[in-house]
Amino acid sequence: MKKRLVVVFTTLVVLGLTAAVSAHAISIWAEVKGGKVVVDVFTSGGTKVQGAKVYVLDETGKVLLEGITDDQGGFTFDPPVKADMTIVVKLGDEGHAHTAETKIKKAEFDVPQSATPPSDATPTSEATPQ
Repeated sequence: MKKRLVVVFTTLVVLGLTAAVSAHAISIWAEVKGGKVVVDVFTSGGTKVQGAKVYVLDETGKVLLEGITDDQGGFTFDPPVKADMTIVVKLGDEGHAHTAETKIKKAEFDVPQSATPPSDATPTSEATPQ
């Protein structure tokens, strides 16, 4: 009977840890709209991620600005420079954080408002535990 309880308990713990890791997988979508950069952060299931840390880095990796996603998983900012930049989002504690990142190219700031994004545009996601 004890062996059975140990096996059941171990199975539940493993399943619980797997579910917890899956629940934190995040994706990021960023685009330039009206001269501002609009960022949306969501889980693999489509749930908006509130309270995620957002870092905007220049080409050398220097942090240009940082912030936190709002209750709709969004973060909008006026870019400090119109140049290539990387947007990194972190969710969770340093020991168990998951990240996603995407890049904004300088050319995206020069696209007219009426332009349509390419049909092959897709969000970038790298949900990686840190």
